Amino acid sequence: ARAAFGRLPYPSELTNATPAEELREAVRDAEVVFCGWAGPLPILDLPTEAAALRWVQLAHVGFDRVAPALIGDVRFTNIGEMSSPPIAEWVMACMLMFAKGWPGAFHAQREHAWRRYMPRELAGATVGIIGLGSIGSEVARKARALGCRVIGMRRSFETNPSHPLVDEALPPSALPRLLEASDYVVL
Repeated sequence: ARAAFGRLPYPSELTNATPAEELREAVRDAEVVFCGWAGPLPILDLPTEAAALRWVQLAHVGFDRVAPALIGDVRFTNIGEMSSPPIAEWVMACMLMFAKGWPGAFHAQREHAWRRYMPRELAGATVGIIGLGSIGSEVARKARALGCRVIGMRRSFETNPSHPLVDEALPPSALPRLLEASDYVVL
């Protein structure tokens, strides 16, 4: 990827470099806006500054960064489940990193020291997942594939405590139970 970008920064390295006035000018007559992380949207009064706007496509999963006052008659869509597998893989990589003691091993390597340590297995570990949306469900699927016990938490478990990807379903009121029982907690 670095060869493709050359000396240019990766898209993830960019910051919101568009000045507010340029942004206002760009959306004034726009009907559709593609927006990463809804970052520039809070500085706009969409109903008055982008009266023709009908659709905003967000480059992320959730809508939590979009202020309800911005929405009005504008349709907001997100990328859905597209990012769930890579994020779940990253979560699993972090769990493996801690189970195998990589931070300590890297420190010892940097210090040119040999230190004995006992890596753990993920199989048999308990993973507590707070939020079983698209990403949380994918983490649960991958954790179970590695032999982990999965405790899941979501608001709907107050009335319907079941989910096909978890061994135990808990409502938010049982957060202390999830934290106490989990070797790893995923938010």
